[in-house]
Amino acid sequence: MENDGLAVGATGAVPASLPTRWLAALVLLFLADAAQLLLLLPDRTGELFAWPIQPAVNAGILASAYVGGSYFFIRVLTRSPWHLVATGFAPVIVFVWFAGVATLLHLDRLSGGTMPRVTWIAVYVVAPLLVPALFLANRSRFGPPPVTRRLDDGVRVALGVSGSAMIVLAIVAFVAPQAAIDVLPWPATPLTMRVLATVCALYGTVGVAVALRPDAAGSRIPLEGQMIGLVVALIAIARGHAAIDWKSAVTPVIVAAIAGVLAIGVVARASASEREEFRRPDVRWQLAGLLVLAAATGALAAAVVAAVA
Repeated sequence: MENDGLAVGATGAVPASLPTRWLAALVLLFLADAAQLLLLLPDRTGELFAWPIQPAVNAGILASAYVGGSYFFIRVLTRSPWHLVATGFAPVIVFVWFAGVATLLHLDRLSGGTMPRVTWIAVYVVAPLLVPALFLANRSRFGPPPVTRRLDDGVRVALGVSGSAMIVLAIVAFVAPQAAIDVLPWPATPLTMRVLATVCALYGTVGVAVALRPDAAGSRIPLEGQMIGLVVALIAIARGHAAIDWKSAVTPVIVAAIAGVLAIGVVARASASEREEFRRPDVRWQLAGLLVLAAATGALAAAVVAAVA
């Protein structure tokens, strides 16, 4: 069993506050229900979700954030020490704020069933206030999480650069959704486009948050949640390939970018490991190799699907 790098001191192994764990339990109920619906019944989002999300690839990408988020909140709920989950709250706060603004901008487009619509509105009106409040309460209680062993500098740069690029892309798509829709190689509505931008901002913030607070132990759970989500996103793209324009030059770029961010996450998680054999001295070469492999995989996937479509 890998040592989670508990901090030395009385608060080192203390979990998040009880209200935070109650919130985690409630959030898990929402995430699990939404994720299974979006993944298993994407054609029924018009009646079972807050609004119709078509084609299925859009539902799958949103579900990827919910699946990765479920893993994170399971770790919070199961009493992981606060300093091991603290970094993961920044991406959650960014996600709920983006989603909250998108909700307010498109209230007239929430045309799904009454219960899903009301639930969505309630979650994304309350969460942007409640999640930051609980984060600040925990931070006040525990202080800044300790930095024990630092991540490799090369990995931090890769996380920071890729994460920043994703955040910039997310902001552009959120502010100008129609322009983003014109570029996206599959259909989307302005509301759905802003939600896709929200997911992009979530994944980007994981990279930036870990890069800015480079504690190896504290980076593991956020990176694991991100990796799980990105794998689901790639599966969603593969499952929804029929709706995607594989002749568009943007398609392989999107696939390669997701695979590249996933590769960076894998290397970063390996660099954060307590097990010496998973860490340096070859981490930079591993990173370069995985990025090349990710780009090649994305291009190959696009070519294969285009040939058989």
